[in-house]
Amino acid sequence: MISSYFMKIKSLWYEITQLDPNSRIPEARMRRIIIHGLRPDYHGYIVGVRGWQTQPTLLELKGLSAVQETLIKQMARFSIKNEDKALFSNKENDQ
Repeated sequence: MISSYFMKIKSLWYEITQLDPNSRIPEARMRRIIIHGLRPDYHGYIVGVRGWQTQPTLLELKGLSAVQETLIKQMARFSIKNEDKALFSNKENDQ
């Protein structure tokens, strides 16, 4: 889940800060780390976000990623079987 992924990254970010307070990780770098760690099915989403003139904040990125996760789950439920039925019909059953 996206929310647990973000929590994991933020936790690691916090631990690094606690170990070495002088090595602050900028938010832009955190966004890159998060984006690079997403699964391949987020590729189109990643390309889209990278193309934005103004990059989203971490909070906005989390919300956008959650929406994308929901879309991916909805698309996964639409199976190939349903697609086949829509593309190829049996003429006997179409009457």
